[in-house]
Amino acid sequence: MPISTCQFRNPVGNDPPVPIPDQALALAPIQGDHVFGDIIGMIQTALQNIFGGGQNWINRFQSYNMSAYMNWISLSGLNLGHAGVNEPLVTRQGVAEIDQHAYCFGRFSERFQWAFCEIVCSGYNQGVEQRTIFVGNKSWRRNVMGRFDGVLDNLVDSTALTWYFHHPNQIRQAANDVIHQPISLQVARQQATVLHNNRSARVIQICQNIDNARASLEGLLMRFSSVKATWDGVGWYYS
Repeated sequence: MPISTCQFRNPVGNDPPVPIPDQALALAPIQGDHVFGDIIGMIQTALQNIFGGGQNWINRFQSYNMSAYMNWISLSGLNLGHAGVNEPLVTRQGVAEIDQHAYCFGRFSERFQWAFCEIVCSGYNQGVEQRTIFVGNKSWRRNVMGRFDGVLDNLVDSTALTWYFHHPNQIRQAANDVIHQPISLQVARQQATVLHNNRSARVIQICQNIDNARASLEGLLMRFSSVKATWDGVGWYYS
């Protein structure tokens, strides 16, 4: 349920349904198979929807609450395995493969973004932007973090992870019968723990970084729990 009634709906739209893995399509990503889904990109998209303003969203965020903004800068600086130096990535060639990981991670990300964006009411009235960020309550924070944990349960591509561990720097030949299934952060951590090589150590470090990111996200949500803020086209006014 939304934080407050509003004539405009959640900017994400309707609450996305829980994904059904069998609905996943075959994909052949040019950029390769990422072991970890893009957590930072997922959270950033939610924030962009909350603050609006296109490329100016970050300026609106900064002026809304400097503490929240600095929390985000710290969180977004963490290396969570999807981009950055030595990201776990597997190159493959050949046919497209059924990618339940990409499908489930994407849908659970949308569910997280919807829950996060329940705090904002936005739309246009006769061409004039209307945007109010309400006070986040415990129920809202609990729902957002629950959705985040759903993302973590579908975060890792099992096929990419196995190849990353056991075939360093080798291109994987795709096959028609391969299905990329999602596994949780915890399962990936357990698999890495039993191995003893540089790549397993790298995955363990990323898992720890994601633990830190979860704590940072909880702190960020708390920054939305003080005052109601309404955008007047120039800045925020509070009530």
